Amino acid sequence: MQYWEVKEDQRVAAPVPGQGVQQVVPSETKFPLGDPNWDINDANHRTHLIDLKEMILEGIRRAVPQSTNLTKAFEVNQMKEESPGDFIQRIRDHLTKYSGVAPDSPAFDNLLKMQFVTKAWPDIQKKLQKMNWQDAAIIDL
Repeated sequence: MQYWEVKEDQRVAAPVPGQGVQQVVPSETKFPLGDPNWDINDANHRTHLIDLKEMILEGIRRAVPQSTNLTKAFEVNQMKEESPGDFIQRIRDHLTKYSGVAPDSPAFDNLLKMQFVTKAWPDIQKKLQKMNWQDAAIIDL
């Protein structure tokens, strides 16, 4: 469980960096609904402030949709000594990171195949274009 997740019993796990979760405290302590009157000079209160800041930042990161940058998604080219398997994995990583298309969707598979065929080395391109690559599964390419 991550420290920003609230369990059903309204308790929050409090992490210690590098050591994992050490204790579980009531969620009202870590995420108060009113003014908690925390003193920045008190070590326990300062820890609560830092944890609250991290929870808010993580909530913002999760709430804001990731932007798409198709230019970066499509800028991958096969390197001279790169195997087709490594190349297709690199394309998959770039498409996942920059395209905004769900990796388990048919559109993602079509983009992946198109990028693999068009950005591969010329000798591989010729072999792929001879076969019916549009209808082939990515594993068959």
